[in-house]
Amino acid sequence: MKRDYKILYLEDLRPDSIVSELESQGLQVKTVDVDNDVEVDKALGDGGIQAFLMDYRLTSKNGHRDAPELAGRLRTQAKDGEKSIEAPIILITEESQLRILRMPLENQDQYDVVMSKKDFLDNAPQSAELIRSFIEAYEIISGNRDNLATILGVDANEKNLLIDYRLDAEYEKLKEDVFASSQLLYNFFVRSTGSLIDDNVLAARLGVDIENSGVSWDALKELLAKDGCYYEGIMHTAYPRWWMEKVKMWWEKIIPEMKAFRYEDAETRVGLLNSKTGLKLVVASPIEKDMSHEYWNVCLATGRPLDPADGYVCNRRFKREWEEDDYLSLKGALDKPILQQYLSRIDRRDILAYGEKSSK
Repeated sequence: MKRDYKILYLEDLRPDSIVSELESQGLQVKTVDVDNDVEVDKALGDGGIQAFLMDYRLTSKNGHRDAPELAGRLRTQAKDGEKSIEAPIILITEESQLRILRMPLENQDQYDVVMSKKDFLDNAPQSAELIRSFIEAYEIISGNRDNLATILGVDANEKNLLIDYRLDAEYEKLKEDVFASSQLLYNFFVRSTGSLIDDNVLAARLGVDIENSGVSWDALKELLAKDGCYYEGIMHTAYPRWWMEKVKMWWEKIIPEMKAFRYEDAETRVGLLNSKTGLKLVVASPIEKDMSHEYWNVCLATGRPLDPADGYVCNRRFKREWEEDDYLSLKGALDKPILQQYLSRIDRRDILAYGEKSSK
């Protein structure tokens, strides 16, 4: 059963649409007149508030402080112990203000999540679940600072098998700061490909076409979940994930005659799965007909299964040592040229040459 959480939303214009969406998702939302400094200070110090939502610009009328100042105050209080406010801060703002935020990176370092109002409203149930997940993550980390295994939902004897020692070491440096440690786990563990994988990568590695497999895909996930492959640590309700190491162990248990399935094609993988489970899984087709069927990842642009040998490494963000690379297929690079900015100069030149040749 979902708990009711109390959210403070700071907005200098009419907050009705977001407030109504949050309340429709079972969250309690409190608003305050941002032009009244006394009321704002009182609201920020309310010990019952479990998450703070705010617009970037709060001074369009008579307000005196924008989000960076208020967020900075909350973070400073948490560190200095003034009133020990350990709660997520989510920035929900206009697209134009998101562009401002991308320039001074220090402004972003105060927020757990930054999203546009449009994205928030277009995906209200998921947005509300994300807020809940952050609140619960803060609670779990606060109560288990010395126990990363518990935070990530694994038994202590599984920790070394499932959690990369470099992530463990990085967490140890940050564990006294709930915001910093939650950001580490959120950005570089839960949302990335590595120890954890999402549904699309899971399907690619098993060779399965999710959409065309229908109920058989759901049944396969149930089998994996029963065998402990599903991730149940922080943020799992907002980001369903699977332990890749446990998926490998599950495969080896039901198909012992082929323990290493990485270099088998999708048809072989799916054929074995169907024969062992009685399901009717459908083999995933490649992005283009001449590409390898030995899938192990997905194309960032298309979301389709991809053999990394057929893709380009996509460096769209800072990556930690324990994370796997993201990939872009040739088709994806041509269909979404904006993503080419994250490729190496040599790869961009090759794609440009191919595009010019194919257009003649």
